[in-house]
Amino acid sequence: MAGIAVGNGQGVSGAPPAGVAPGASLVAVQVFSKFTSEDFCGAGAAPCVLSFTSAQVAGLEKVLRLKEAGTPLVAANLSLGSGRYTVSCDTDPRKQAIDGLLAAGVATVVAAGNNGYGDAVSAPGCVPSAITVGCTTDDDTVSTFSNRGPLLDLFAPGTSIVSSVPGDGWAPLSGTSMAAPHVSGALAVLRQAFPQASIAELESAMKTTGKPITYTGATTPRLRLDGAALPQPTDPGAVWPPYFANLDDHAIPDRGRVDSPINVSGILDKGPARLHVWVPVKHPWVGDPKLDLISPNGMVYKLRLPAPQDNGDVIWETYPVDGSASPANGTWTLRVEDVTAGDTGYLDGWWIKF
Repeated sequence: MAGIAVGNGQGVSGAPPAGVAPGASLVAVQVFSKFTSEDFCGAGAAPCVLSFTSAQVAGLEKVLRLKEAGTPLVAANLSLGSGRYTVSCDTDPRKQAIDGLLAAGVATVVAAGNNGYGDAVSAPGCVPSAITVGCTTDDDTVSTFSNRGPLLDLFAPGTSIVSSVPGDGWAPLSGTSMAAPHVSGALAVLRQAFPQASIAELESAMKTTGKPITYTGATTPRLRLDGAALPQPTDPGAVWPPYFANLDDHAIPDRGRVDSPINVSGILDKGPARLHVWVPVKHPWVGDPKLDLISPNGMVYKLRLPAPQDNGDVIWETYPVDGSASPANGTWTLRVEDVTAGDTGYLDGWWIKF
């Protein structure tokens, strides 16, 4: 779970490259205990590791104390649960702690459970203030084992997810326990992108931009972090910073150029003194491309000049621009020019933030 949410395997032989939020940090809170009785573990399964509800409450309360003391926490991940609930469990003993975390700006993200229920989830995923996560496959079908139904908030990938396991190794595992930390990591990314947004607003962003997954009795969005992190505003007074994106790929011809437009609307007055332009370009030699931003009134902002000394094959940069001399509304164009013969590349979409 930790590896999926925040793991960073860069430079580690055989490791997956990264979790969802490799730049985030993790606080580990122990809520499990060793059980030696087959009454709890099942016939022939003792000893086993399980969790007391009281330990989970204490763990959630610990998270709240850390948050109140200034630790910048955004999500408490609970890849655990039991039971079968088709309606909200308002009397669950963990509800008060989950409610308290939400009020303090921390989401409680809970695995829905792996019983294959078509209309129910496990506890504490049944608590209304929790974000309850089910599991999908790589081809966006509901994993057969995933609990689901009206109480489910989101789907996320959870089948054959390769991440860190005990013993300094890596392995594929499946379960809603793998899906939940995708959402916890996504919340860390969204908190960085939108530091003033509430948890309810971040959750709404994930839901409204997610891919709808329809199954018997319900439709639930599957997390699309790129869509949630780069929403298209419909109201200049909306919570989100105004992002506008063109996510289409554009081929960059050899010794040629390509223009990619974005139409901006709903921004009051002229452009801000500081806007940001994110550009991902793939090219066999990154020293070749030249990048310009062209404003609606034709002003050209030079983002990047050819840099023959640069090596590598990827440009992945956010460029600050003083846009105060240009109108904000209208067509902004990113121009990518290949200045040296011998190679072609492509622009992998781009966005502009006001």
